[in-house]
Amino acid sequence: MSPKIEQHRMPSTSASAGVEVRVLAAGPADEPLPLILLLHGAMSSAQSLDLHAPLIHRLWATGALPPCVVACASTPTEGGFYLDWPQGPRWGSVVGDELPDFVSQIHPIDRSRLAVVGASMGGFGALKLAFGTPDRYVAAAALAPAVFPGSTTAEVPERNRQAVLGQLLAALDQLPGERVHERLFANLDAIRQRRMALFLGVGERDEFGLRDGSEHLHAQLLAADVSHQYLVVAGGGHMDAGMAELQRTALTFIGRALLQPAAESDLAEVAP
Repeated sequence: MSPKIEQHRMPSTSASAGVEVRVLAAGPADEPLPLILLLHGAMSSAQSLDLHAPLIHRLWATGALPPCVVACASTPTEGGFYLDWPQGPRWGSVVGDELPDFVSQIHPIDRSRLAVVGASMGGFGALKLAFGTPDRYVAAAALAPAVFPGSTTAEVPERNRQAVLGQLLAALDQLPGERVHERLFANLDAIRQRRMALFLGVGERDEFGLRDGSEHLHAQLLAADVSHQYLVVAGGGHMDAGMAELQRTALTFIGRALLQPAAESDLAEVAP
């Protein structure tokens, strides 16, 4: 019988309220397992795990993904964005700090094998966590992440500020240190030393213009000599078959990283 999704309510001081959490686990109940944090996109919720579950089960069945725990927490879009707001709430802390602690109370977790993956707004959150605290993660994957081809609002073309992206961009102007590129360069030495397995992917024809931001970040990573895998899905859009391909490739990539201890392998060279 396939593992079933668990539903929980996580107490949170960072959010000042309970947070919906969904968990999917496969493996020995008494053995510490790797943990994958799944960050959902804008206008979504922890139910994103339900959509990923069939793929996760297939990867478990083939051995492409080792026995592990996958957890997803509901976060808001407006007023959320995986940002730590100065006066609260602190959604980055909810997913990066409180979620792993909460899951470890339910399942034995091997904190030395922690990974994070997210798409769209969740991709922004995944990069923010990975670059902000690189010592925690052995692998990170961002699919069509909500990143921009510029460092300030003035540098970002209007076409890259559609809808919720414009709201995120405006929020970042008010929150120093929350931008992905700022965290990358603030922790560059630690990121290079950690050499986590890093995957970045996007659809060629992403309708929100997120390929532009991904290309910009890819160039920054190359210039900074940060090892990573970068994939552009030919003809792919934002939420179509191209995204499905990215999800499969990203989870397989993370699975390869989790299958080998960091001390015995160069995780940055893990192939998709």
